[in-house]
Amino acid sequence: GGGEGGISRSVHPSMLKEMPAVELSPDEQALRQQLLNSATLTETVKGMDELIKETGAAMARQRPMQFEEVAPAQPQDPVPLTPEEEAVKRAQLEAEAAAQAERVEKAKKERENAFRFKGKPTPLLEELSPRLQMGPIPVNEYMQQALAHPKHGYYMQRDVFGTKGDFVTAPEVSQIFGELMGIWVVWVWEALGSPKKLQLVELGPGRGTMMADMLRAIGKFRPLVGGLSVEMVETSPALREAQRKKLSKGSTAGSSEVHHDGTGIMVRWRDTLGDVPLNKDVPCIMIAQEFLDCMPVKQFQYTELGWCERLVELDPTKEGPHHLRYVLSKGPTPPAQVLLNKELVPGIPRVPEMNQGVEVSSEAFQVAQEIGRRVSITGGAALMIDYGNNGPSVDSLQAIKKHKKVHVLESPGECDVTAHVDFSAIRKAALDGSTVDASMAAAAAALAAAGSSERGDAGGNRESPRQAALRVVEEVKQGNKAALEAHGPTTQCDFLHAMGIRERAGQILESASASQAKRLEEEYTRLCSPDEMGTLFKVLAITPATIPVGTAAGFPPGSEVETTYSTTEENQPGVPQLDPNAFPEGVPKVDNGLPAGAPQCAVDRRQLAEAIVKKNQQQSEEKSSSDGTGPAGSSAGGQ
Repeated sequence: GGGEGGISRSVHPSMLKEMPAVELSPDEQALRQQLLNSATLTETVKGMDELIKETGAAMARQRPMQFEEVAPAQPQDPVPLTPEEEAVKRAQLEAEAAAQAERVEKAKKERENAFRFKGKPTPLLEELSPRLQMGPIPVNEYMQQALAHPKHGYYMQRDVFGTKGDFVTAPEVSQIFGELMGIWVVWVWEALGSPKKLQLVELGPGRGTMMADMLRAIGKFRPLVGGLSVEMVETSPALREAQRKKLSKGSTAGSSEVHHDGTGIMVRWRDTLGDVPLNKDVPCIMIAQEFLDCMPVKQFQYTELGWCERLVELDPTKEGPHHLRYVLSKGPTPPAQVLLNKELVPGIPRVPEMNQGVEVSSEAFQVAQEIGRRVSITGGAALMIDYGNNGPSVDSLQAIKKHKKVHVLESPGECDVTAHVDFSAIRKAALDGSTVDASMAAAAAALAAAGSSERGDAGGNRESPRQAALRVVEEVKQGNKAALEAHGPTTQCDFLHAMGIRERAGQILESASASQAKRLEEEYTRLCSPDEMGTLFKVLAITPATIPVGTAAGFPPGSEVETTYSTTEENQPGVPQLDPNAFPEGVPKVDNGLPAGAPQCAVDRRQLAEAIVKKNQQQSEEKSSSDGTGPAGSSAGGQ
């Protein structure tokens, strides 16, 4: 019913049924009907939500009136403090303020310590500092910036090769190296049937020394020269200029295409392999010498949490020797979950030990896959020479500055940072790069190489070269055989000897002076000795399946190195390394004075040294005879 206050909100609607009915006067009944009509109209037109909003607004309008009726509470006066209590409270506030200021200043000094106590930072480190202050970066990102930062990257603004640079590569050691690479290209060209056109691509050409030596050797084969074009994949403006001057001295500075001085072959420059034109009708031969070792690597370490990623951050401590330091991620990162599997890294341990490490270069995988794709499409070939293992490494990252090893984090942007190549992973990635077009490319290459011969060979084989090629093509088409073959990896020593380095050195020796002969011996030793580049460097070739394993130039049967997994840190400054080819004491000697079972390169090196000594002795005797002083004594033999 009615009433001044209406129905209380604490009354449940079910209770209304139990309340006694109240008789209303005619005026009250009319008012009641009017109210019901009004309420029904509101609920129908505006809905219950609007009704609730109106009710809430009405309550809000009433609230100030209610507050006015209630006297505001009087604030209580604080309890007065004694002078001693006030002094204590003031001291506490001052101490808290001083502590906060000290924390702020300490944090500021810690951020500056990396520069204040450790010398002047390199320009690249100054450039990267804002990013590093936000948190650590992966090792591969650090390596990428250190080598290829557009302004401060190691390769971008300087000539880093040769005796005046920071390191010497094999092409800089001896002209013979580049000449043998040229001979390998000629052999592949002939194995492919001497196509009218051929594309030669070099990845990371350095100063252009190897390409100059290759073209000098290739220039003797005029049918090849007429259809050959050269593509140089290089990002560094400084190195592009050095390459241009080496190959075409009279060309205009900054030219992106020139004619080679000796042969007239067109040479062009590209930023990436992907920029090199791809023509399925023109076989592409790619050479990558000390290119893959510059591909950034990710490093992982196995912990109780799983494979954690190694990161680089600013070192805020005074005790740290460098501006930067290594740290581990707080747990497995997405790259660890994606990259660390047998499909990508065949040599990775199935059950890793605690704190075991591993390096992986996804960038190198991508390059190898692109190489394999281009070989399969064009029916060409690829040759990759680099230092590394036939398996993954633990921590092979190293830095070279002025021909000496330095810490990787010591001078970012001012030293060469490289890592050992995992040839087992590179081999698999290249073979995985084969495309559906590979069978057609393999067929064309096989038929061209086979010629028209229908007879077997002189060795008594029943199958003619043409029949063998057709069989391979059919196997590829049916999916019973891969379209590509991998040759190696083999050691640089074995490859160079198979390609004829000893014979070529003998040719040069015939007209060499005593000083030239001595230098030739040093070059040969540098390239082939197990103590130098001979076994550390590996060589891998990718060809169409029509060039079977064991038949490719430079890769004799049985020369492939075993798959390994490095379980110790490599190439760290101050860490002595054992020579895997060293012979223990007590090994029986043979007539040549070397241990039984010594590598062929050791035998060849000794024979070459003996030939040089003999030639020096002959020259000394001839000089003595012409001077009238008699035959030379033991001094010639002492050389």
